[in-house]
Amino acid sequence: MNDLLKELETNAGLTPEQAKAALETVKAYILKKVPPQFAPILDNFLASQKPSDDFLD
Repeated sequence: MNDLLKELETNAGLTPEQAKAALETVKAYILKKVPPQFAPILDNFLASQKPSDDFLD
């Protein structure tokens, strides 16, 4: 998750506090939209995020 926070700080020009708030807001929004069984998957994905883990690249 730290890598994503750094991306938000760098690319969006957010402060560390703003980046964390933005990420938590997006995470909460996604968790409201997906079935509850996906919550651990999202948590694990964000916790283990490394540059090489980006499945979108």
